[in-house]
Amino acid sequence: MTTTVDTHLTYDDLLRTLVDRDDLDAKTRDHLGACPRCQQHAERLGQRYNRLGQMAKVLAPSPSRPFRVPDQRTASSRWQFKSAVGLGLAGALVFFLTVWWPQYMAPTESARELAQAIEADDRLMAQIDALVEDALPEGYRELAMMGDADTFDLSEDLIDWIVPSIEETIEESEPIG
Repeated sequence: MTTTVDTHLTYDDLLRTLVDRDDLDAKTRDHLGACPRCQQHAERLGQRYNRLGQMAKVLAPSPSRPFRVPDQRTASSRWQFKSAVGLGLAGALVFFLTVWWPQYMAPTESARELAQAIEADDRLMAQIDALVEDALPEGYRELAMMGDADTFDLSEDLIDWIVPSIEETIEESEPIG
């Protein structure tokens, strides 16, 4: 007993025959050419899709105005032109800011005024350096006797004059009564 294998075309194969018969392999094409049943199925499937297309044509509303695809060359060339103009303007702006702007923003002071300002800054820095070395003015340095250790002699009167005793300040602040 021999079993027969069903070698008829599948639905996908029938769809491929509607689109392009060359997409089928050689064995399937030979079967389609020899089998009347597969030819009938392929023909019915083609008629079904033709009826579906005719029904869609009848039922679909007609467009209110004709549809036209814009010309691709003109739209892209306009954008290229706009891009080129924008790039040129940006380049001109950068050129203006780097070359011409510093001339308009030049300082108005003359060289003499700048030299005077530098000298004044130097004098100020010399005074600051002197204060850093010794912050006491000349008169206070003499009072503080900042000198040699041999001449360093503090008398009681000098200390009382610089820092008065507590008793004297209390007596001065008490009301006389």
